[in-house]
Amino acid sequence: MNSFESELGAKFPKSYKNYKNYIIKFGATHNPSLLDSIVESGSELPDLNEFAQVANVVKFNEMYWSGGMPNTVYTFATDCLGNAFCFEISSELDEVLVYDTEFDELTSLELTFDELINEYLQIVDV
Repeated sequence: MNSFESELGAKFPKSYKNYKNYIIKFGATHNPSLLDSIVESGSELPDLNEFAQVANVVKFNEMYWSGGMPNTVYTFATDCLGNAFCFEISSELDEVLVYDTEFDELTSLELTFDELINEYLQIVDV
């Protein structure tokens, strides 16, 4: 993880590092059924469809930056439409931002990474 932080020029939030350690051990998370649960619950959250694989996180971000995503953030996951879930590069805070690829807009979900994961767990009733 430290080499990826160096390459991106970012410091991953502790909560994200803890989750990434789980992914390194057990494999990447792909969540296509989360969209159904979000729609059924009436939640306004975007669906977190897939986490970036640890080995590809630098190339993944380079792709989004070349497509117009501000280089002040880095992405760690996407929704089903290809929008990027992000953290700010200059911060160790784990506030989650979403980069909308269609409208070229960056907005805050006003949730930390742990809060976002907990919201999803409540939606799927885990």
